[in-house]
Amino acid sequence: MFSGEFRSGAFTAGLAKVLAILLLFGLMSACSGSSDLKSVEITAENQAEIYDAIYNGNYLSGAELDLLRAYLDRQDLDSGAKLPTGKTIARMLEEQRAHERGEEPPPERSSASNDTRSPFDDRDEQGDSSKRPTPVAAPTTATLSEGSVIRVSLDESISSKRNSPGDTFEATLLDDLRSGDHLLAPAGSRVIGRLPHVKKSGKVKGRAEMTITLRSLRVEGESYRVETNTLSFQAKDSKGDDAKKVGIGAAAGAVIGAIAGGGKGAAIGAGIGAGAGGGAVLATSGKEVEFNVEQTMEFKLSQGVEMKIVRK
Repeated sequence: MFSGEFRSGAFTAGLAKVLAILLLFGLMSACSGSSDLKSVEITAENQAEIYDAIYNGNYLSGAELDLLRAYLDRQDLDSGAKLPTGKTIARMLEEQRAHERGEEPPPERSSASNDTRSPFDDRDEQGDSSKRPTPVAAPTTATLSEGSVIRVSLDESISSKRNSPGDTFEATLLDDLRSGDHLLAPAGSRVIGRLPHVKKSGKVKGRAEMTITLRSLRVEGESYRVETNTLSFQAKDSKGDDAKKVGIGAAAGAVIGAIAGGGKGAAIGAGIGAGAGGGAVLATSGKEVEFNVEQTMEFKLSQGVEMKIVRK
């Protein structure tokens, strides 16, 4: 009795195996050709046969077999399952290549002869963002271009009599700084300037000198190093000669020569423009170069600066 049951069970199992193989070949024939096993969608019924055919046939190259093994190693499959259902071998290879490049896999494609979409596609359409291509993020930084004009107002007075070479000073930005539609620094931002060269007036001879440039810009907690042109100034000589201007361009605007009466005096009035370049202008009748609080100065950026976008 047991022998008959055994033979009957073996026959049934063998028949099921034959039917599964016939089903597999039917699926392969439905594709572009019998050799195109990579395009057959994996199902619960054919996954074992496809697995065996792939590893025992010549459907994949050695490199593709390595990719498939690496892909399967990354999957959390149920016990006994050899291939994930709902995908094709071609799709698994595509996803593994993207994974090894550190990229998102491209969206799955369907053809007129065989729709290879997996059940996961429906989940994608319902809002699973992990399967969708990552959208391009809006830019967070922009470049303040070379040649941008930076107008500032002094927050403290500076003088060749009090200051030394290398001293810094604070000023306030007078105009918004933009890159296209992006605001990079609003008016009122803090500006730090520097005095690269300071020379006091000599007792017997030698006129006071001063050069001024900008060093950094502070915007909403961020500090940016800036490089600008340098403004150069020289006091009038001890004989009371007229103000000497060296290399002042037409764009410099009005000469600063307004002088307060008596004592040290101060350079006041018109703003000092970047058009003055490296020129020199008379500062005071007291033979020192001096500028008061709220004196306006204008510089040009000599090198572009990448900055965070504050807002559009």
